[in-house]
Order: sequence, then C-alpha cells, then structure tokens
Amino acid sequence: MLKSHGIGQVLSHWTWLPHLKDQFSKAENRFFNAGGRVLIRLVTPRNMRYDETYSRAFPFDTMVEGMLDQRMIEDTIAIMEAAIQQGVHVDIMVNNRAGGNAPRIAQEVAIRFLERNK
Repeated sequence: MLKSHGIGQVLSHWTWLPHLKDQFSKAENRFFNAGGRVLIRLVTPRNMRYDETYSRAFPFDTMVEGMLDQRMIEDTIAIMEAAIQQGVHVDIMVNNRAGGNAPRIAQEVAIRFLERNK
C-alpha cells in the first residue's frame, strides 16, 4: 500500500524495533518513496529504554562504553550502499542517546562507510 502511494519507509534503530537490515528486508530491500529518499533514525540501542539511555549518556559530550551498537553502524552502511546502487538519497538522523554523542556517532558511520567504499 505504501508503494502505491509513493510513501517511503523510515527505518529506526530504537529500543524494541528489529535491526535496521531486518526492517529493510521487510520491504524486500527496496526503496519506494516517490521522492527517491529514505530516512534512517539512529535513536537508542536496542533493548534499552529511552529514559535509561538519557541517564547513561547525559551530558552527551562523549561516547559511552557499551552503548554504541556496532550492528547499527554496519546495518546503516549496508542500507546506504543499497540506496546508492538504487539511486536513492539517504538522510540519517542521529540521537545522542544512540551511543552518547551524536556527532561522534555520525563520524563513525562516515569513516566506516568511506573505508568500505574507497
């Protein structure tokens, strides 16, 4: 139904949702937003409540050991690569609660992406 209306998916790494690649596979690894975009939200580690992430990550000025899910990074990169192959623009929203410091998480995604795609 979403595809017939040109509405794309929003993939979210969040407390109780499946892994990002599992969410993407439910769409048969396709993007179907009429605008040619996909949004990936890196919100919280899986199986960690939103309020708990705040107390662990505050004041959000550094990465917190044990919070950053490496699979989240790998899944994000894999979806980015698929999007590029399909001519789709990727927007990524990173929350401090995903690992302690959003700019550093974004930097980690960028560095790993560039390393894999030299």
